[in-house]
Amino acid sequence: MGRPGPDPHQEETPAGTRIASRIYVSADALRWIEEHDAAPDNLGPTGLPANPGLVAGAYPKEQHAMADDRHSQARRWRSDRLRDRDEFVRWRPTIPVSGVRTWAGPAVDGRWLVGTPNKHVLFAHSAAGVVALLPLLERPMAEVAAELEVASLTRHSLDFERVVATALNVRAGGHWAACAIAWLSDGFPLAEHADALRRVTTEKKRVDQRSRQTAARLLATQEPRSSCH
Repeated sequence: MGRPGPDPHQEETPAGTRIASRIYVSADALRWIEEHDAAPDNLGPTGLPANPGLVAGAYPKEQHAMADDRHSQARRWRSDRLRDRDEFVRWRPTIPVSGVRTWAGPAVDGRWLVGTPNKHVLFAHSAAGVVALLPLLERPMAEVAAELEVASLTRHSLDFERVVATALNVRAGGHWAACAIAWLSDGFPLAEHADALRRVTTEKKRVDQRSRQTAARLLATQEPRSSCH
């Protein structure tokens, strides 16, 4: 009897692995599957990573299904360990912060957390938690508000005022300062950040020229105008 032919419902991927339903999976995706084999919550219904960015050449319908599955899986209530503590906390990842690994969301007691599901989390109000939230500033402010389902990010439990202040701090990189200035330019309240903006306008080595000019323009709108009598 001859050797059976290939399964017509499977295709050979460039990485040398047959995957069902004609979805071509990159080598990076296969490594991701191997690394997360013990964490089935991170996988979509096809057994592939619940991240369409890892799948090269997937058909649009399958990509959308995998993206939807990623969000539905991540947004469920779960228990994860607090970093540096032998303690678990129950929380619901609500918004992706950085890629598909880091999320922020509320705990059952109302406090917000940020971290990586299946690994560890931090309280968002902690110093390390605020730093972990900085990547949210890379996204448009309106987009973050929409995903959090709020009309305004002012006085939100994630304390974006503190996140913006941390980004403007001289110890942060110029990239984060530029992101914070972009949010302020888009309408985030800047009254409590005026002093930091004045400092930014003089930091030629840390902050790019365009951001410094935007900071100066924002300050000019806040300065009281003199009137002639």
